[in-house]
Formats: sequence, C-alpha cells, structure tokens
Amino acid sequence: MIGNFVDDSSHAAKRTDARAYSRSTVPGRLLMRAQTTTRSAMASRDEMTDGADTAITRGTGNVFADLGYPDADERQTKLRLAHAIKTVIARRRLTQASAAARLGASQPKVSALANYKLEGFSVERLMTFLTALDQDVEIVIRNKPRSRPAGRISVVAA
Repeated sequence: MIGNFVDDSSHAAKRTDARAYSRSTVPGRLLMRAQTTTRSAMASRDEMTDGADTAITRGTGNVFADLGYPDADERQTKLRLAHAIKTVIARRRLTQASAAARLGASQPKVSALANYKLEGFSVERLMTFLTALDQDVEIVIRNKPRSRPAGRISVVAA
C-alpha cells in the first residue's frame, strides 16, 4: 500500500513506499503521489491477461448514455458547450475574473464551468455564454434517419 509501510523485512519495499511522498510547493507539507512499482505494474499486467474471455462492447459515443444516466443527451450537450466556452476563454487568454465580467457571472461560476461542474448551468445559459464571447450558436432541426430508433440532441463545434 503506498504511503503505509508494509510489515515486510525487505528494505527495498519500504524504500519504494517512502518514495511515494514528495515535497509540495508549501514548505513543510508532504503530499502523496501515485507511483507504481515494477512489481505492482507486472502484477496488474498479469491480471489483465488472465481474463482473455472478456468481451469488449463498443460505446454509443455518449459516455453518459453508456453509464446509464437518464438525462444523457442533456449532459453531453452541456459538456460540449462547456468545452467550446473553455476553448474560447483559453484561446483569448482570459483570466477567470475577466471571463466572468464578459459572461455576467461570478468568478466561482467560471471556475466551476472550467472544471466541468455543470449542475448549476442550463443549456440555454451555456449558449448565452457563447454569444457573450462573440460566438454564433446555430440550432438545426431535421428528421432523424430511419436507422435510428429515436431523435437525439447533438452539439457540433466548428
């Protein structure tokens, strides 16, 4: 276990665990960081090859639908809109405070958006943010193909 010394007489095992600690930028504070040892990496690789009968299932293209979320289309739409907003902010090299001023939101809201914490945002609000950043948002409605059982919502960033 990383960070805890295992009751093992091997000095090398204790030294490997001790290397899991590294200095942070704050003086006197230690942080744990993940570090795989050769022994644990080899064990993981062996475990993966033991299950050769494992089936691989192709995803739908919407990770939220694959995970069974009932509002998968809305979550995917919000995610793509947030990604477009974050891309524009990064391309313009705006700080969160200056982006917040342009969007008419608070800096903590822009921080939440930048970290894809989208629970407090509606699709409409995210589209409004894009227009505040001088981006056009176009909504296209068309018939679904016969091959698909239901209509869907998709966002395409140009």
